[in-house]
Amino acid sequence: MKAKTIAAPGPIEIENELAKLRAGTGPFYRCIQLGWGGDAVRLADLLIWVVPVSPENVELLLWGGGETPAEAAAAAWVVNALYRDWWEERGPLTEAEYLAVPRRVPPGWEFDIIPPDRR
Repeated sequence: MKAKTIAAPGPIEIENELAKLRAGTGPFYRCIQLGWGGDAVRLADLLIWVVPVSPENVELLLWGGGETPAEAAAAAWVVNALYRDWWEERGPLTEAEYLAVPRRVPPGWEFDIIPPDRR
């Protein structure tokens, strides 16, 4: 199944995802807090997953999940911009990390929904 390309997240969606990350809320961040096992897997199965694709047609490493395609795309942009090691214990998002996330996606980026058979 070919991935469906969706619109890049806008500044408001990106800022909303950063707010969820800072507060530890939102479905994607709940998966992270749950440690990607058991309950996290069950939650992850309910989410839409999106991968950013660079203008050079390279899929980035980290996917973002959300209850809507826009939420998933914003989560994917944020986690790839931060490139944090999500599977290790890290403290809260620092102010420097927060400020470093670009609020506008440059032209040429695509956001593809990950089909269920690739998850």
